[in-house]
Amino acid sequence: MNRNEAILDFAAFAGTVAIAVFQQWQAKDLVWSLWISSLVLGYAFIVTSALSVFFRPSTPNSENAAARRSLFAALPLPPALVFLGRCLSVAFLLCFFTIHFGMFHFVHGLFLGMFFPLADWRPFGRTPEDVSSYFVWSIGLTARAYWPFIALSALSRLGDFRNALKAPGGPNMSMPYANVVRMHLMIFIFAGLYGAGLAAYAVYPVLVLYFFPAGALAKLAIRKSREKRQPA
Repeated sequence: MNRNEAILDFAAFAGTVAIAVFQQWQAKDLVWSLWISSLVLGYAFIVTSALSVFFRPSTPNSENAAARRSLFAALPLPPALVFLGRCLSVAFLLCFFTIHFGMFHFVHGLFLGMFFPLADWRPFGRTPEDVSSYFVWSIGLTARAYWPFIALSALSRLGDFRNALKAPGGPNMSMPYANVVRMHLMIFIFAGLYGAGLAAYAVYPVLVLYFFPAGALAKLAIRKSREKRQPA
């Protein structure tokens, strides 16, 4: 974490708060913006991480411990076969995580539609075709409504995307699912506050707790402390 990345995190945080104040966000706006941001950026990260297999060296080297441990990495495979293998790897990763990651947000979207409906329509008790159409409609509606939030969230995740392409150990799919867990907890918190009639008072405290770049501050402070302890 360097100073430029910390500045980006603070800019994203300030921009998010400014949008929430200017548009007078309610609890529904916050949870749906989190949902669409997690879906769009999480899936974009999955695609980026899957494509990272094309940026790894074809032969093992001293910096790639994972490749040295692989039995097949030491075989003199033709470049065309290596490329085909990587294409199949990317295809498998995208197929698996499109279904797996998409289903998480599909189910979360149904629960959000129950507590914070986007329209006077409930997905429960409907046909599978109607529910699928509702899911696609929810993506389009929230993407149009909360695209500035998505853009600011993407700004704060630039470092994660850059690191995903350079990951020496292969694709890393943990970050999108970490956001899913946070979003899952947020849904339960707001559901409880909604049932208690307190959801309207929790928007800005939760916004600060969720988006304030405390991690960026801590990493930057640790780095500065280490630099001061190092001899000139």
